[in-house]
Amino acid sequence: MIDVAAEVNRAFAQRDANMYGIVGGVSVGDDMTVAACGSWPTGEPAGATTTFYAASLTKQLIGLLTAISVEAGDIALDDSLRTWLPSLPSWTTPITIGHLLHHTSGLPRELPPLAGQRSDSSVLDAITRSNGPTSLPGSRFEYSNDGYVLLALALEQAMGAPIEQLADQRIFAPLGMDSSSLDRATPVPVADEPPPPATIGDGGWWTNIHDLLTLLHSLNFGAFGRASARLLERGKLADGTSIDYSWGVRTTTIDGVLAASHGGSWQRWQSKTLRLPSRNIAVAIAGRTSDALAISDFGNDLAARAIRAR
Repeated sequence: MIDVAAEVNRAFAQRDANMYGIVGGVSVGDDMTVAACGSWPTGEPAGATTTFYAASLTKQLIGLLTAISVEAGDIALDDSLRTWLPSLPSWTTPITIGHLLHHTSGLPRELPPLAGQRSDSSVLDAITRSNGPTSLPGSRFEYSNDGYVLLALALEQAMGAPIEQLADQRIFAPLGMDSSSLDRATPVPVADEPPPPATIGDGGWWTNIHDLLTLLHSLNFGAFGRASARLLERGKLADGTSIDYSWGVRTTTIDGVLAASHGGSWQRWQSKTLRLPSRNIAVAIAGRTSDALAISDFGNDLAARAIRAR
C-alpha cells in the first residue's frame, strides 16, 4: 500500500498560498487509508469525515441514478427531454436523455444572464429565453452544467421522487454513506465566498472522503449490478465517433489501466475521484485551494502509485 500520509504531506508542503487543507484517500481491494493536513475554513481539521462541497463530482451520482433508472425501465436514453420536461421550448425536442448524459445536447454554453443565485427555475427560465441550440444535438461534445441540471429534473419525473430523496434511497442509505446529501442549501457556509449554486445535477453534493471512497469501492465491486458497469460506457456522436465522457465520468487510462475520473471545482472547494475497476483501486482527493490543477495532478499521481504498488 502506498504511504498516503507522506503523499498528502508532500502535496501540502508544495501548496500554493491559498491551500488551507487537503485530504487524500486510497482504497486497494478492501484496504482503505486516508490522510489529511490543514483545516477547512470553519477551523475544523481536515479529515476523512470532514464535510466538503463536491461540485461536479455530483455528476457521478446523476450518472449512476440514470443507469439505475434505465436498467429499471423507468427512462430510456433515446427519450426526448420534453417527454419528461414538456414545458421546455420546442427546439429542445431533439435533445435526448443520452445527449444530456454525454454532454452532446447542443445546449447553449452561454445562457442568458441569470438573476440572483443560480437555481433550477432560473436555469429553466434561461433555456426558455434562449434562441436554440448552438449545434445539432449529437454532433459534438460540449461540457454542459445546465445539461446535468436538466437530467436531474428529468430523473425526478421519471422516477417519481425528488432527486435528493432518490440519491438517499438508491445510493447513500444502501451503502451507509451517512454523511452524504444532495442539498440546494449550504450546510457549510464559508465567509467571504458566495454560496454554491442552488441547483442539483451540476453540483449539490455535500460529502466527505470516507463516503467518496465507499461509493467508488462499491462501484468497483459492482454493487449496483448492470448499472455499475454502464458507467464506463463511452458516449458516441451521431456519426459513431466515440468520446471519452461516459455516465457522469470521463474514461481515460493511467499507466495503461482504464480509469473513470472526474473533478469538482467551486471557488476554493476542489476535489477529484478516480477508480480503476480492473485493479480494484479507488482514489479520492479534496482540498481548499484555488489551484484545481494541483488537486487533479495529485489524484492522478496517487492513482499511478497505487497501480505500481498493486
